[in-house]
Amino acid sequence: MTRVLLADHHRLFAELLGGFLAAHAVEVLGVATTAAETESLVRSEGPDLCLVDAATVAPADPAALVERLAATTRVVVLTGSREAPAGSLEAGAVGHLGKTVSGAEILAALDRIAHGEIVVSESGREVPAGPEGGHGAEARRRLAGLRARERECLELIAGGASTEDMALAMGVTPATVRSHVRAVLAALDVHSRLGAAAFALRHGVAGAPRVPADRAG
Repeated sequence: MTRVLLADHHRLFAELLGGFLAAHAVEVLGVATTAAETESLVRSEGPDLCLVDAATVAPADPAALVERLAATTRVVVLTGSREAPAGSLEAGAVGHLGKTVSGAEILAALDRIAHGEIVVSESGREVPAGPEGGHGAEARRRLAGLRARERECLELIAGGASTEDMALAMGVTPATVRSHVRAVLAALDVHSRLGAAAFALRHGVAGAPRVPADRAG
């Protein structure tokens, strides 16, 4: 059974969602309405996944909250704002869903995420999982052109790693990671980490674990 923490400034919405999830074999560990409460419950409860509307819980800097949470648990952004999905994934989230999705779609997304997928739905419309560019022989050519460090970077992106996790796994600084990411995006002719992850998953590049071994368990 998946153990989920819900975080949303609108407690009634979160409690209603929690009741729905609990009725469908999802263990809801609690509801948080502020960034501090969310981080405290993640530390104390150790959820498998945090479903958070970061834009309402931490309006000053939602991406920073997602990145902090993603250091210790899987994060799915469930939002009514117009924030770009790529921003959530850049911060380390493994999913980005609009609040116009149905309960059934949320359950399906949680199941896919539990199986290692990255799930993005924008305003209730599923964003195609295919790469932003590159098919067949052309895709293989682009992958073959990656340097060893860039290939490692792509595998970590496909595994949902945050910039911090990638820096630890690769033994480099976050600034160097960002440089590698830019090189990967250019080489694959995609425009975001989401595009790179989709490219990698479509063309058989296995994602490395999101949390480096020295931080796991």
